[in-house]
Amino acid sequence: MDKNGAEVETISYDASAEEFVGMFTSLMKAEPAITENPGGMESSPTTMYTWDGFELADDHERDGGVSDMNVAVTFAKPQLGPRAITVATIQGFKPGDDLRWLAKYMNEPFNEDADFNQIQAEHGAPIGDQLPGSPYSNSNSVTGQNLYQHEGSVVFAPWNFGIGHV
Repeated sequence: MDKNGAEVETISYDASAEEFVGMFTSLMKAEPAITENPGGMESSPTTMYTWDGFELADDHERDGGVSDMNVAVTFAKPQLGPRAITVATIQGFKPGDDLRWLAKYMNEPFNEDADFNQIQAEHGAPIGDQLPGSPYSNSNSVTGQNLYQHEGSVVFAPWNFGIGHV
């Protein structure tokens, strides 16, 4: 949304990295910095597209691997680009906000001593069966996180709490 609350653009997490890059290059009025990561034993190669306050990760799966989604996005600032586009979850949580607030609002645990907390914010439609005993839907979610490589909290998506990540 822009500073007046009007919707500026929408895009599905199912969209290709090229569609995201095109849209965010236009919105941010700047080309991204591009970094290639060759991957390793447990990770596929990844292309990172970075603008001020926004990162897009496009993993290049190998050996028949299938990721949850085409891309992952990290919003590190509550406003982006020259049009001051607002970034917020449906609860109003913005990058930089106190993650403890989101945890309390969502009735989720928060570990004060952990370097990493990830709190569900909103979910897409179920994409498979729910794991027995899991309180989480097998769906792609928008999350609030505190990632070590960012100062403060970020909004990250997608993450599937319901498939038993380790």
